[in-house]
Amino acid sequence: MAIFHLSTKPISRSAGRSAVAAAAYRTKSVLLDERQGLLHDYTKRSGVPFEKVVLPEGADEAHWTRERLWNAAEFAEVRKDARTAREWEIALPEELSAEDRKELALSFARELAQRYGCAVDVGIHTPGKEGDRRNHHAHLLATTRVVARSALGDKVAIELSDAKRLSLGLGQGRQEIEQVRALWAERTNQALAKQGQETRIDHRSLAAQHGEALTAGDVIRAAALDRMPETKLGWKASAMERREKDPIQTERGDQLRAVRAENAKRVGLLVRLRELVNLRELGMAAVEQAKRVEREIAVGLDRFRDKFAAWREGTPKKEVGRSPEQAQSPARDPSSRQDQEHDGRSAFRNRFEQWKDEKAAAEKQQLERELERERALQQKQKELQRSRGRGIGD
Repeated sequence: MAIFHLSTKPISRSAGRSAVAAAAYRTKSVLLDERQGLLHDYTKRSGVPFEKVVLPEGADEAHWTRERLWNAAEFAEVRKDARTAREWEIALPEELSAEDRKELALSFARELAQRYGCAVDVGIHTPGKEGDRRNHHAHLLATTRVVARSALGDKVAIELSDAKRLSLGLGQGRQEIEQVRALWAERTNQALAKQGQETRIDHRSLAAQHGEALTAGDVIRAAALDRMPETKLGWKASAMERREKDPIQTERGDQLRAVRAENAKRVGLLVRLRELVNLRELGMAAVEQAKRVEREIAVGLDRFRDKFAAWREGTPKKEVGRSPEQAQSPARDPSSRQDQEHDGRSAFRNRFEQWKDEKAAAEKQQLERELERERALQQKQKELQRSRGRGIGD
């Protein structure tokens, strides 16, 4: 199913990184870093089926080639700890086609370009051979300065300090990032809905979604959201873990495996909880069905009594429409007929009392079973809560 992932980080000189090198790697390009005199050639790498530079309105596409754009970004900064680019990494839904994933990434890049006035270099990556086959994702490398027709301008709003942003009437930087996360979730869900997909993503934390489900009384959804977030392995640890010869188990890898094991344990409890809830619902449906049948029987008995009473009151005293043979037959003894009616009524009452006793016993057994299922459900909910409290330490 589709998952939410959007992360952002700066490309900073203080970490020894270059915007030119980052752009070359993410777009499978060959770019010359004029400031450092280095040639970055990643044209032989695989898994990059699409790349494109998205410019804001008013920028000259003929002027802003990829190499010119990122060299300009490097030369625009003089500080040794300057941020020369900002990367947005997004997960693309497996449920969409390759063309739909491309259009989704491009439309989001256009929104970022218009929102901040920056250029966005898009590189779509396919899942690696050794990794998760569902890991379709894109790297969006954005300039930290406004891109004009043929020159770079001031820093974009998201790169300003919180003090500067507040002085301009803007919120804090983390609030800006949260808004972008919400925007990506909204655009992804729109794309999924357009293709008739039922799955949706949510940019909020698991804790926030879990609290909402509990407030709504949705026990199953709350239990499904009661899982530990997985930490990102990172490319260095991932490369060490996936080595064909002598793979190395890293500390991050051990942490990720422990989290996944704990989540798998919680999934097992969730499956059992769902079974108990289903049993409870079936039991409640059976009780309702029994009540409906009982009401129908009671109505039928009332009608029968009414008809029987009407028949008794309306029975004619004289013989009407009797055949000659019946007329010549001896008359019935009234006392004998009364005894037969009395015996019939007694037998009916006995059968009715027997039916009521059997019905009461069946309802009592059903109620006992329902109570037992309710106790089992409460016990499983307590186990889920204890498991959540223990975390992976157990």
